[in-house]
Amino acid sequence: MKHLLTVLALFLLTYTSQAQDVWMGTTNEISFFSKTAIEDIVAKSTSLVAAMNIKTKKIFFKVKNTSFIFPKALMQEHFNENYMESEKYPFSDFNGVLIDSANTDLTKDGAHVMWVAGKLNIHGVTKDYKTKVSFFTKDGKIRGVANFKVRLNDHKIERPSLVAQSLAEIIDIKVDCTFEVSKK
Repeated sequence: MKHLLTVLALFLLTYTSQAQDVWMGTTNEISFFSKTAIEDIVAKSTSLVAAMNIKTKKIFFKVKNTSFIFPKALMQEHFNENYMESEKYPFSDFNGVLIDSANTDLTKDGAHVMWVAGKLNIHGVTKDYKTKVSFFTKDGKIRGVANFKVRLNDHKIERPSLVAQSLAEIIDIKVDCTFEVSKK
């Protein structure tokens, strides 16, 4: 994981000459929720890697699919083996840019709302996504929270007819990261 963070930081640093422009996610969580009449499915991972360049407005997330924890072991097994095919597609990632028409200074304390647009790769399929992100800056840290929906068919994740009633077609995703300035 540390190797991945180093590569990510170097990637972002190539786009700026100022180390204070690159912010690394230090406390990160990604979760998803599927609500159906039969059963709710929830899972989360705290192994999300995140980085943001506040000068170029680039933002990046990557998570190992097997890092999601479920309340039931069987759910986790089905997720990795049948739906995500985690051996074949071990990671999901997002590479995007913050859209900022107001020249928001994320380093200033307060609440800020921006849009993010980019490419989300899940299950080997990359699609364009755009959603709002709420940022909360305090004491030199930036917390970013985004909620969006993913349609399983858009990423060629099949729902076998036997379990179609217990797995929603559209999954709610939440990303919650706290960023701190990268130390060179």
